[in-house]
Amino acid sequence: VVSDAFERFLTAKRSSTAKSSGDPVEDLKRGWDNSVSFANQHPKVYAAMLAAAANHPEAIKQAYLLLLQALAPVARAGRLRVEMELAAQTLWSAVHGLNALRVTNPDNEWKSDLSDTLRDAVIAAVTKSAKEAGKPVPEDRIRLILRANGVQLPKGTS
Repeated sequence: VVSDAFERFLTAKRSSTAKSSGDPVEDLKRGWDNSVSFANQHPKVYAAMLAAAANHPEAIKQAYLLLLQALAPVARAGRLRVEMELAAQTLWSAVHGLNALRVTNPDNEWKSDLSDTLRDAVIAAVTKSAKEAGKPVPEDRIRLILRANGVQLPKGTS
């Protein structure tokens, strides 16, 4: 059941990241919302996934790699405030922390705008607006980070 849940979660994440809005920071927001939506729609399943995460390292790795891949366009646009892996770890911790709190404490009266408020604050902490954009992260650095984390780059790319 948990393996199936991880596969459904990853399928939803892949679908979400496959479509670009043209603004990589907006795409990060959509990815956050996708994760929160999955946890909200399947709270007991998400809680089981949290409890069994150590037994599913490949699924956890794939989810993290999807986040790194979503950050690559932000880096290319010169819109990261922090280095790429710190941005990924910050976003990862915040969204899954939020989801964990909400699914393990369902009787708490969570504010309806909590996710949007936290999402916007965390994304603002690690990204810049289009007006603030600076020097893009060099493509070879982005590829190195992706490869170091296990992302399979298309053949013919270094």
